[in-house]
Amino acid sequence: MLEQVGQAVKYYFFYTKNGAGVAGLTVTVDVYAADDTLLVNDAEVTEIGGGLYCYTLAGVSVDAAGGYPAIAHTAGDVDAADQPSLWIAGAAWVENVNDAVSDAVANAAAALAAALASGASAGAALLYLQRLLTALAEAGTTGNASLAEAVGEIGEAALPEISFADTDPAAILSNMIALAEAVLGRTLAPADPVRLLLDTLAAVLAQERYILDYAARMNLLDYSQPPYLNALGAFFETTQLPAAAALTTLRVTLSAAQPGVVTIPAGTRASAGDVVFATLANADIAIGETVIDIDAAAVVAGTAGNGFLPGQISRMVDVLPNVQSISNTTVSQSGSDLEDTEAYRARIREAIHSFSTAGPAGAYRYWARSASASIIDVAVLSPLDLGAPTVLFGVVPPEDDVTGEDGQYYIDTAGALLYGPRVNGAWGTGYDIIGARGQVLIYPLLEGGELPGSELLALVEAECDPDNRRPLTDQVIALAPSAVEYDRDVTYYIDRAQAASATDIQAAVEQAALDYDAWQTGAIGRDINPSELIYRMMAAGAKRVVVTAPAFTALAPNEVAQLDAASVTYGGLEDA
Repeated sequence: MLEQVGQAVKYYFFYTKNGAGVAGLTVTVDVYAADDTLLVNDAEVTEIGGGLYCYTLAGVSVDAAGGYPAIAHTAGDVDAADQPSLWIAGAAWVENVNDAVSDAVANAAAALAAALASGASAGAALLYLQRLLTALAEAGTTGNASLAEAVGEIGEAALPEISFADTDPAAILSNMIALAEAVLGRTLAPADPVRLLLDTLAAVLAQERYILDYAARMNLLDYSQPPYLNALGAFFETTQLPAAAALTTLRVTLSAAQPGVVTIPAGTRASAGDVVFATLANADIAIGETVIDIDAAAVVAGTAGNGFLPGQISRMVDVLPNVQSISNTTVSQSGSDLEDTEAYRARIREAIHSFSTAGPAGAYRYWARSASASIIDVAVLSPLDLGAPTVLFGVVPPEDDVTGEDGQYYIDTAGALLYGPRVNGAWGTGYDIIGARGQVLIYPLLEGGELPGSELLALVEAECDPDNRRPLTDQVIALAPSAVEYDRDVTYYIDRAQAASATDIQAAVEQAALDYDAWQTGAIGRDINPSELIYRMMAAGAKRVVVTAPAFTALAPNEVAQLDAASVTYGGLEDA
């Protein structure tokens, strides 16, 4: 049974002889503290009636978290002279069983005692109530380790369904009636006052069991829901990501070069329809220059700011002197709503990896996903995971779009600098080979299989790069996954015997094809697999599926499938 530290606890013992309650016994009890020292020795136990006895341990004695076992003794002629009992105080998860729950159970016991305050019937009923309450409390603790152990043991594999208490009112009532009839020695007719009272009590107990079952499940990561899930996340310093604004780059163009520096103030706004973006910092256009690119974010957080193509955010909200135009140069992305519950749950599960700064892939994956709620997958690789890289040499720095190919590295032997990997023709900044750091390549993927832009990649690098999150010798590089396009061209047929349902089957099959695209583009390194397409369409009701495209294509760990052209053709009805 469960209780909070500082609260009095009651131990109940039931003595029987050949299954019947035994009254008039002299019963004593020994109680031990949480540290196993003897708290109470041979204390007198109070008889309630019908073989039920009770001892109350004062709240001042329950002064520390842990178990408080008790053993009752009697020299009477009974089936079991020594009876153990246990209270657990101060367990972290007991706080979920609040005062309202405890009061409701106490009130139910008091009501039953008042209604059946005579002889053996009262004792028998109280006995069964106590057994029910004991089962309720014990069901709430069975198999429940500490919170850290419970969360730590939950892995990616599916766990069996867990229930801490039987909440079926019919089953509870049936057990209560069976025990009452056995103790009273008579059948309880539907109109019997005892039966009617048990009917009412069973409904109350079912509700309390549901509350306890729910409270206990909220302490397990696989079942918990906000706000309880947020409390679990706090143990691992993992908060639910709030809604975030979409990011883009705005290019401000002057009507002509000016004789002095032109400052574009932070908060300068441009819009596309009702969605407004604002620059994030002051930016100066140098003397003689006419163009500058400035990081900007949507004024309102959420997904509404995503997906604007270059040039679509072009209406000036704030008119500035000498400014001719303003427009975005990158696709707006990374706007997100409040982090989805399941995504948050997954990050809590990964949080344990973040405790290490030795560079495990799980830690980098956790921090990368923490950069934005719009990230649905992350691949963490080293250059060697992509195969032995090609390394070029020379005595001068490499030239963009001229030297080598994407994915290659280059060593400037004269400057002792390492460049690469080359991405989209650009070599980037060279790194000093002397004391060079190992590269960690992080590839995030956004919702809907969208590839990340430069703004989000910068967020990921910033999230993963602090010295207290990575080894000193790691160089973190965030890159967009390499897109591998595929076409979906498929024809399907329906069994003629299902002609009456053909319209519904067509809708289901075509939705299955769309679901396949979401699955195919939803993870990095996932091979392009037409077998999955066939499986999904046949599960939706197709008799036969003919796939013209895609063909099976194995993807590298940093590649992601991207849909190019899609076609689904209904071939008609066929005989089985």
